[in-house]
Amino acid sequence: MREIEMAPKSDRVAILDILRFIAAMMVVLYHYTARHGSSSFPNLSKITEYGYLGVPIFFVISGFVIAMSADNRSAWKFLVSRVTRLYPAYWICLTITILVAITFGNNNFSFYEMLSNYTLLNDYLGIPDVDGVYWTLHAEIKFYACIFFMLLVGMYNKNYIWIPIWMILTATFFMLEQPFFMGWFISPFYSPFFIVGILLYQVRKQGASVLNTCGYIVAGGLCVYMGSVQIDGFVEFVTSYKRVVASVFVFTMLIIFYLIAGGSISIKPAGWVTLLGAITYPLYLLHNSIGTTIIDASASLLGEQLSVLVVVIVMLLSSVFIHKYLEQPLTLFLRSIFKKVGG
Repeated sequence: MREIEMAPKSDRVAILDILRFIAAMMVVLYHYTARHGSSSFPNLSKITEYGYLGVPIFFVISGFVIAMSADNRSAWKFLVSRVTRLYPAYWICLTITILVAITFGNNNFSFYEMLSNYTLLNDYLGIPDVDGVYWTLHAEIKFYACIFFMLLVGMYNKNYIWIPIWMILTATFFMLEQPFFMGWFISPFYSPFFIVGILLYQVRKQGASVLNTCGYIVAGGLCVYMGSVQIDGFVEFVTSYKRVVASVFVFTMLIIFYLIAGGSISIKPAGWVTLLGAITYPLYLLHNSIGTTIIDASASLLGEQLSVLVVVIVMLLSSVFIHKYLEQPLTLFLRSIFKKVGG
């Protein structure tokens, strides 16, 4: 369907790269400056404790990108695109995390635990993640699997059917915790953010139709609700004020995303913007366990504040190196294998 007065596709990708990097830095600073037991950032932590909200930003962007990736693609090509995007950086960063944890963190993982983590199916096997932040990847991979299934059975383009059903199931789960098995195939708690991302792509592609806008309002309402509820799992000493701040942040984020989808906000593509977006994934995968281990080890020598600054710089530079010299070659190699298998 023809795009109606939309900004060029490259602008959309560029602005999403910026938002993706901002979301990653929100999470990084949340883990480094607002973590339990740290009192070195009494003022900054009042802001960075909301950094966990970078994760919903990731999920909205993921919904948008996955909708774009699945558009006019076969199930097989979609599968290849997702596997080659998700696994190479993950395998690399997981390996580094395991080595650091074993060497410096006094963590001994069994072969079975490590192997199950490499598959990203450890969630179904009841095996904990090597790094706590990997829980988001389970939500992502379930989302990918659902889109893959829709493509496989020829239902993907009938989103006017399955998106409303998805929203109804999500709302029902919030109210009644039913269907109880929903979490097995899709994350009910983060479904609204994925749905919002998909609808944003529809707005970009088709324009702000009544159906897209109404769907966005309903899904957005669920997102704002989750913003006020999920704070309990991420912030200490939750107050009504903090719940309102979290909800207002999510609401503001939804407005910004809608303006982006409609073409009101855009930036020109640039090499540095692309790089920021590219290093976001390895940065997210690498920063938590390794970063906090280094901070704890160096804080007595440098002080926690300087340690955090040094570790942030190290994580950024490491992410650039991993992306350029490890992730990209492994991605190309994996794609060549899929090309031989699938033709």
